[in-house]
Amino acid sequence: MPGYEFDTWFVVAAPKGTPRAIVDTLNSHIRKVLSAPEQVKFYEERGLTVIASTPEEAAAHLESEQKKWARVIKERGIKAE
Repeated sequence: MPGYEFDTWFVVAAPKGTPRAIVDTLNSHIRKVLSAPEQVKFYEERGLTVIASTPEEAAAHLESEQKKWARVIKERGIKAE
């Protein structure tokens, strides 16, 4: 459909204030697992794309999604019930 866009995505997050060394270690291990050829194949066979990003890339994507959906919610007058 022209103009239609919707992606589902997942992110691993740590509590605010988690030391950067721990965040970096977790990110490194998660990226290694998700980038393994057998994992990539597993997800691709199910129609999924793995994007093993950095914490900064994930934060930027989250911010972008929040802005996009906030605009849609406001334009459409969507309210929680």
